[in-house]
Amino acid sequence: MGWGLPWIVQTLACGLVLLLLARRPTHWDLWQVLYAGVWTTGVLAIARIAGAEQRIFYSTDQATQVELLDRLREQGLSLGFSALQDGRYAVVIPAWVLATFGLEPLLAFKLIQAVTMTMLYRLCRDWLDARGVAPRLWHAFLYAGPLFVFISLLGLRDLVLAYAATYWFVGRSPMLKLLWLGAAITLRPHLVAALLVGWVVAAIW
Repeated sequence: MGWGLPWIVQTLACGLVLLLLARRPTHWDLWQVLYAGVWTTGVLAIARIAGAEQRIFYSTDQATQVELLDRLREQGLSLGFSALQDGRYAVVIPAWVLATFGLEPLLAFKLIQAVTMTMLYRLCRDWLDARGVAPRLWHAFLYAGPLFVFISLLGLRDLVLAYAATYWFVGRSPMLKLLWLGAAITLRPHLVAALLVGWVVAAIW
């Protein structure tokens, strides 16, 4: 899908979801409110500039993931080792669910990135807060800065990997650590291997 009314409406709806996620029990999170606006504007701008070619905007990996989603639709879920390694199920399956409800596949991948970005922001913010560091808006530039914001405008897998790696080091739940590690294995297994080696070396050192 390129630039057009359906894409605009769906993007605005996704932006509204991000805005709702910015609501805390007593206030609105300023960074998340700003992020919802920047993400919505950025996704619309890319669609307006690139049109139907936005699948290969900046990275052809976006087109690859849409093709993997199409393959999942046609062939179903495969549990073979090769499929688990190459199918990118950690992002393709959630995107397939969203697409089943009518969301454009590429936009589904972008929304997954955006929600993961929000989760990464909250994870790091809560980690600082738990250590007595009062979170400030500028802190977000250290763990959810411009580069990550730009990446979240694309239908890639990078932020899911970033969240999985971050949760492994600062997360509290051992079960969730393993689940996110498993998700990362379906995206880039060699990076998970490097992460574990580095973690073991750091523990021994």
